[in-house]
Amino acid sequence: MNIISYLTYAGGFDIGMQDAGLPVTYHLHDGYAQKTWERNWPANIRTNHWKDRVNIPNVDLLFANPPCACWSVNGKQLGLDDPRAADTLRLFDLAKEYKPKILITESVVPAMKFFEEEFAEKFHWVGYSTKIVLVNAKWHGMIQDRKRMFFIASKVGIDIPAPNWAPPRTCREALGAFPIFGDDKPATRPLERRAFDGQMDQILPGESLAKAWARLVGGPNEEEWERNSRGHVTGRPPFCSYRLHPDKSSRAFTGYYAYVHPLEHRWLTLREIKDCVCEFPEDYMFHEQHIGEMMKEMSRGVMPPVARWLGGHIKQALDMSIACDVDHEVIDYRIAP
Repeated sequence: MNIISYLTYAGGFDIGMQDAGLPVTYHLHDGYAQKTWERNWPANIRTNHWKDRVNIPNVDLLFANPPCACWSVNGKQLGLDDPRAADTLRLFDLAKEYKPKILITESVVPAMKFFEEEFAEKFHWVGYSTKIVLVNAKWHGMIQDRKRMFFIASKVGIDIPAPNWAPPRTCREALGAFPIFGDDKPATRPLERRAFDGQMDQILPGESLAKAWARLVGGPNEEEWERNSRGHVTGRPPFCSYRLHPDKSSRAFTGYYAYVHPLEHRWLTLREIKDCVCEFPEDYMFHEQHIGEMMKEMSRGVMPPVARWLGGHIKQALDMSIACDVDHEVIDYRIAP
C-alpha cells in the first residue's frame, strides 16, 4: 500500500495507523515537530509539502491532522479567516493530486459545520462519499475526555461500528502505580512552582490552578490582585492547569499546562503525560527541547489509541474494497447510549 501522512506533526496519528497495519510510506510536513518524527521513522520519505513533493501513484490512504486553532474554543475561532485554515483547505488539492481511495483528517468538533456544509460538497464533486465521525478518547481506553471530529472522504465503503463503551479509565487507575524515576522532569514552569510549591496538598481534586490561586494566594478581593499592562492577573496560572481528579477522566490535554498528580502532592512528570495521559509508546522518542515545546507536540495531534481504533476499520475497508452506498453521514460516538 502507498500511504501518505500530512501534517501529523509528532506522529500520534502515524503510530495508530501503523499499529493497525497501515504504515506510512510518505510524509508531507511543514517543519513543525519534524525532529521528533524523524527520530521515530528515520527511513520514511519526508518532504516539505510546500516545495518538494514527488509523484506517488496508486495512493490508498492519505491521513492528516492540520492545525485546528482556527476553529478551537481555545483560540479566536476565526475559521477560514485564520491563515492556518489554508492547511486544511489544501487537503482538497492533495486529494485531486494523489487521488487516494480514502482521505481522513482530524479536527476539533466546532470545525464540523465547515466540513459538513462546505468541504463535503467539494469532495462529492470529484467522486467521493463523505462521513463525519465524532469520537471521545475516553471510550478508547484513555483517561482523556477528549472529543474530536474525523472527516472521511472515501471511494470504498467503510463501516465504523461503535466502540465497546467499556467504563472509562480513571486517573487513579492510570497514574496510581506508574513508576517514577529520579531523572523524570516535572511538567510545569516557574509560574506554577512559585505559586504552589509548599502548599500543593491544599489544591482540591479536579480544581483548576487559577481557582486554587485565588483561594490560596490572591485572596478574596479581586480588586487587590496585581495586574500587568495588559490587564492580566500577575502570577495566576492559566485555567487549563488543574489537579486531576482521582476518580474521573482528565480533561483534554491541550498543550503546555501544568497538571497536579491526583493522589500525590506533586506535579505530573513529562513521562507521565507522554505515557499515561497521551499514551504514546514507552519507547517513542521526542526531540530534546524546551519542556513546553515537547508538551505542545504531544497535544497537537491524534492520540495513538484513537488512531489505532479508526485505523483498524480503515484497513478492513481497504482490504475489502467494496462500493460506497451512502453520499454523506454523521456518526456520533461521543456519548455512550
